[in-house]
Amino acid sequence: MRSHKLGISYKLALLRRLTTKSISSVRVGSLLIASMLFNMGCVSYPEQGQGGLGEYTTMADFSPILPDEPLGPEHGLRFDWQLARLQLDSLIREGAEWCFPAAVVQAKTKENRIARELEGNLLLDAANDLVILRKNLSQLEHQLDYVTREARCEPPNQQTIGAEIAIIEQLVSLLNIDNQFAIDSTEINPKYMGNLAEAANLLKQHRQLNLNVTGHADATITGDSV
Repeated sequence: MRSHKLGISYKLALLRRLTTKSISSVRVGSLLIASMLFNMGCVSYPEQGQGGLGEYTTMADFSPILPDEPLGPEHGLRFDWQLARLQLDSLIREGAEWCFPAAVVQAKTKENRIARELEGNLLLDAANDLVILRKNLSQLEHQLDYVTREARCEPPNQQTIGAEIAIIEQLVSLLNIDNQFAIDSTEINPKYMGNLAEAANLLKQHRQLNLNVTGHADATITGDSV
Protein backbone atom coordinates (compact mmCIF):
# COMPACT_ATOMS: atom_id res chain seq x y z
CA MET A 1 0.00 0.00 0.00
CA ARG A 2 2.79 2.35 0.87
CA SER A 3 4.65 1.63 -2.35
CA HIS A 4 1.45 2.22 -4.28
CA LYS A 5 1.08 5.68 -2.71
CA LEU A 6 4.73 6.46 -3.46
CA GLY A 7 4.16 5.48 -7.07
CA ILE A 8 1.16 7.79 -7.34
CA SER A 9 3.10 10.67 -5.74
CA TYR A 10 5.99 10.12 -8.16
CA LYS A 11 3.61 10.16 -11.14
CA LEU A 12 1.96 13.35 -9.90
CA ALA A 13 5.33 15.05 -9.44
CA LEU A 14 6.43 13.96 -12.91
CA LEU A 15 3.16 15.22 -14.39
CA ARG A 16 3.60 18.59 -12.68
CA ARG A 17 7.15 18.87 -14.00
CA LEU A 18 6.06 18.07 -17.54
CA THR A 19 3.19 20.55 -17.28
CA THR A 20 5.57 23.25 -16.03
CA LYS A 21 7.95 22.56 -18.93
CA SER A 22 5.07 22.72 -21.41
CA ILE A 23 3.88 26.04 -20.00
CA SER A 24 7.45 27.40 -20.12
CA SER A 25 7.82 26.24 -23.73
CA VAL A 26 4.53 27.91 -24.64
CA ARG A 27 5.66 31.14 -22.97
CA VAL A 28 9.01 31.07 -24.76
CA GLY A 29 7.27 30.35 -28.06
CA SER A 30 4.83 33.19 -27.49
CA LEU A 31 7.69 35.57 -26.70
CA LEU A 32 9.53 34.53 -29.87
CA ILE A 33 6.43 35.03 -32.01
CA ALA A 34 5.77 38.43 -30.41
CA SER A 35 9.41 39.45 -30.98
CA MET A 36 9.23 38.41 -34.64
CA LEU A 37 6.00 40.32 -35.16
CA PHE A 38 7.49 43.39 -33.49
CA ASN A 39 10.60 43.28 -35.66
CA MET A 40 8.51 42.82 -38.80
CA GLY A 41 6.45 45.83 -37.82
CA CYS A 42 9.61 47.96 -37.68
CA VAL A 43 10.73 47.02 -41.21
CA SER A 44 9.25 48.64 -44.30
CA TYR A 45 9.31 47.05 -47.74
CA PRO A 46 8.58 48.61 -51.13
CA GLU A 47 5.97 47.24 -53.46
CA GLN A 48 7.01 44.43 -55.76
CA GLY A 49 9.18 45.75 -58.58
CA GLN A 50 9.92 49.02 -56.78
CA GLY A 51 12.81 50.19 -54.61
CA GLY A 52 15.94 48.09 -54.87
CA LEU A 53 19.66 48.75 -54.75
CA GLY A 54 19.90 52.39 -55.74
CA GLU A 55 23.69 52.38 -55.79
CA TYR A 56 23.56 50.17 -58.89
CA THR A 57 20.78 51.99 -60.72
CA THR A 58 20.53 55.60 -61.87
CA MET A 59 16.96 56.80 -62.30
CA ALA A 60 16.02 59.19 -65.06
CA ASP A 61 13.09 60.72 -63.17
CA PHE A 62 10.34 59.97 -60.70
CA SER A 63 6.86 58.81 -61.55
CA PRO A 64 4.79 61.78 -62.80
CA ILE A 65 2.44 63.55 -60.39
CA LEU A 66 -1.17 63.41 -61.56
CA PRO A 67 -3.24 66.64 -61.53
CA ASP A 68 -5.75 65.27 -59.01
CA GLU A 69 -3.09 63.61 -56.84
CA PRO A 70 -2.97 65.07 -53.30
CA LEU A 71 0.43 66.30 -52.13
CA GLY A 72 2.01 64.37 -49.30
CA PRO A 73 5.32 64.04 -47.43
CA GLU A 74 6.85 62.16 -50.36
CA HIS A 75 6.58 65.26 -52.55
CA GLY A 76 8.46 67.35 -49.99
CA LEU A 77 11.17 64.70 -49.85
CA ARG A 78 11.38 64.76 -53.65
CA PHE A 79 11.90 68.52 -53.52
CA ASP A 80 14.66 68.14 -50.91
CA TRP A 81 16.27 65.48 -53.08
CA GLN A 82 16.22 67.80 -56.09
CA LEU A 83 17.90 70.53 -54.03
CA ALA A 84 20.61 68.12 -52.87
CA ARG A 85 21.11 66.97 -56.44
CA LEU A 86 21.53 70.55 -57.65
CA GLN A 87 24.00 71.24 -54.84
CA LEU A 88 26.08 68.22 -55.83
CA ASP A 89 26.03 69.26 -59.50
CA SER A 90 27.20 72.73 -58.49
CA LEU A 91 30.07 71.31 -56.43
CA ILE A 92 31.11 69.10 -59.34
CA ARG A 93 31.21 72.10 -61.67
CA GLU A 94 33.45 73.87 -59.14
CA GLY A 95 35.95 71.02 -59.27
CA ALA A 96 34.88 68.70 -56.45
CA GLU A 97 35.16 65.68 -58.73
CA TRP A 98 38.88 66.35 -59.24
CA CYS A 99 39.67 67.49 -55.68
CA PHE A 100 37.66 64.86 -53.80
CA PRO A 101 36.68 62.11 -56.26
CA ALA A 102 35.82 59.54 -53.57
CA ALA A 103 33.45 61.93 -51.78
CA VAL A 104 31.68 62.70 -55.06
CA VAL A 105 31.25 58.99 -55.84
CA GLN A 106 29.78 58.39 -52.37
CA ALA A 107 27.41 61.34 -52.76
CA LYS A 108 26.21 60.07 -56.16
CA THR A 109 25.65 56.61 -54.68
CA LYS A 110 23.61 58.06 -51.83
CA GLU A 111 21.67 60.24 -54.27
CA ASN A 112 20.71 57.25 -56.41
CA ARG A 113 19.72 55.24 -53.36
CA ILE A 114 17.43 58.02 -52.09
CA ALA A 115 15.76 58.25 -55.48
CA ARG A 116 15.01 54.53 -55.45
CA GLU A 117 13.75 54.71 -51.87
CA LEU A 118 11.38 57.53 -52.76
CA GLU A 119 10.12 55.66 -55.80
CA GLY A 120 9.61 52.58 -53.63
CA ASN A 121 7.69 54.64 -51.02
CA LEU A 122 10.34 54.02 -48.34
CA LEU A 123 9.86 57.51 -46.97
CA LEU A 124 11.53 57.01 -43.58
CA ASP A 125 14.64 55.52 -45.16
CA ALA A 126 14.74 58.30 -47.74
CA ALA A 127 14.40 60.98 -45.05
CA ASN A 128 17.28 59.50 -43.03
CA ASP A 129 19.51 59.23 -46.10
CA LEU A 130 18.65 62.80 -47.09
CA VAL A 131 19.90 64.04 -43.73
CA ILE A 132 23.16 62.12 -44.24
CA LEU A 133 23.51 63.39 -47.83
CA ARG A 134 22.99 67.03 -46.85
CA LYS A 135 25.59 66.68 -44.09
CA ASN A 136 28.09 65.10 -46.48
CA LEU A 137 27.49 67.77 -49.11
CA SER A 138 27.94 70.53 -46.55
CA GLN A 139 31.24 69.01 -45.45
CA LEU A 140 32.33 68.60 -49.07
CA GLU A 141 31.48 72.24 -49.78
CA HIS A 142 33.59 73.48 -46.86
CA GLN A 143 36.52 71.29 -47.89
CA LEU A 144 36.29 72.46 -51.49
CA ASP A 145 36.17 76.12 -50.44
CA TYR A 146 39.29 75.64 -48.33
CA VAL A 147 41.22 73.85 -51.07
CA THR A 148 40.26 76.23 -53.87
CA ARG A 149 41.48 79.19 -51.80
CA GLU A 150 44.96 77.68 -51.78
CA ALA A 151 45.14 75.78 -55.06
CA ARG A 152 43.18 74.62 -58.07
CA CYS A 153 42.16 71.08 -58.93
CA GLU A 154 42.85 70.50 -62.60
CA PRO A 155 41.13 67.71 -64.53
CA PRO A 156 43.47 65.13 -66.06
CA ASN A 157 44.65 65.77 -69.59
CA GLN A 158 42.85 63.32 -71.88
CA GLN A 159 45.69 63.29 -74.41
CA THR A 160 48.22 62.47 -71.68
CA ILE A 161 46.01 59.69 -70.33
CA GLY A 162 45.54 58.24 -73.82
CA ALA A 163 49.29 58.27 -74.45
CA GLU A 164 50.01 56.53 -71.13
CA ILE A 165 47.41 53.86 -71.83
CA ALA A 166 49.01 53.19 -75.21
CA ILE A 167 52.45 52.83 -73.57
CA ILE A 168 51.05 50.48 -70.92
CA GLU A 169 49.42 48.30 -73.57
CA GLN A 170 52.71 48.17 -75.46
CA LEU A 171 54.55 47.12 -72.30
CA VAL A 172 52.01 44.40 -71.62
CA SER A 173 52.37 43.03 -75.16
CA LEU A 174 56.16 42.96 -74.75
CA LEU A 175 56.35 41.34 -71.33
CA ASN A 176 53.24 39.21 -70.95
CA ILE A 177 54.31 36.38 -73.28
CA ASP A 178 55.24 32.71 -72.93
CA ASN A 179 58.74 31.21 -72.84
CA GLN A 180 60.21 33.84 -70.55
CA PHE A 181 62.74 31.32 -69.23
CA ALA A 182 64.69 28.56 -70.88
CA ILE A 183 63.38 25.06 -70.17
CA ASP A 184 64.81 23.50 -66.98
CA SER A 185 66.77 26.67 -66.25
CA THR A 186 66.54 29.99 -64.45
CA GLU A 187 68.19 31.73 -67.41
CA ILE A 188 65.99 34.24 -69.22
CA ASN A 189 65.18 33.37 -72.81
CA PRO A 190 67.32 35.49 -75.22
CA LYS A 191 64.24 36.64 -77.12
CA TYR A 192 62.57 37.74 -73.89
CA MET A 193 65.79 39.52 -72.91
CA GLY A 194 65.33 41.70 -75.99
CA ASN A 195 61.75 42.46 -74.95
CA LEU A 196 62.98 43.50 -71.50
CA ALA A 197 65.52 45.85 -73.07
CA GLU A 198 62.83 47.43 -75.26
CA ALA A 199 60.53 47.82 -72.25
CA ALA A 200 63.35 49.44 -70.29
CA ASN A 201 63.86 52.01 -73.06
CA LEU A 202 60.15 52.85 -72.99
CA LEU A 203 60.23 53.31 -69.22
CA LYS A 204 63.20 55.68 -69.51
CA GLN A 205 61.07 57.90 -71.73
CA HIS A 206 58.10 57.74 -69.35
CA ARG A 207 59.54 57.93 -65.84
CA GLN A 208 56.10 58.49 -64.28
CA LEU A 209 55.35 54.80 -64.90
CA ASN A 210 56.52 52.10 -62.49
CA LEU A 211 56.75 48.47 -63.55
CA ASN A 212 57.23 45.30 -61.52
CA VAL A 213 58.13 42.13 -63.42
CA THR A 214 57.70 38.76 -61.68
CA GLY A 215 58.96 35.62 -63.41
CA HIS A 216 58.38 31.95 -62.56
CA ALA A 217 60.35 28.96 -63.77
CA ASP A 218 58.58 25.87 -65.12
CA ALA A 219 57.47 23.09 -62.79
CA THR A 220 60.14 20.61 -63.98
CA ILE A 221 63.15 22.64 -62.81
CA THR A 222 65.65 20.73 -60.64
CA GLY A 223 67.50 21.88 -57.57
CA ASP A 224 70.88 21.73 -59.33
CA SER A 225 69.88 24.38 -61.86
CA VAL A 226 68.64 26.90 -59.29
